[in-house]
Amino acid sequence: MEESIERVYLKIHGKVQGVGYRYYVQKHANEFGLTGWVQNQPDGTVDAEFQGSSENIEEMINHCFVGPGMAEVSHIDKESIPVKEEEHAFRVKQ
Repeated sequence: MEESIERVYLKIHGKVQGVGYRYYVQKHANEFGLTGWVQNQPDGTVDAEFQGSSENIEEMINHCFVGPGMAEVSHIDKESIPVKEEEHAFRVKQ
């Protein structure tokens, strides 16, 4: 049975900037074999998109709730979005 690929968009709220959060996300996304990106937003949130198997995405979201030591995630908004065929890596957007 072939795994289905999905893509989700997250808006992560809380103390998530200035604590190494984006690089934490990148490290774990790579460990789970996910593609997509993560980026700080002017309002203090962090946006991210993950693409991969449903199981790996759910594990990644669990890691997003934890974050690195100094992070304090209050909540995460999640939305399913269309899969992007051309993506082959996970990156930190500036």
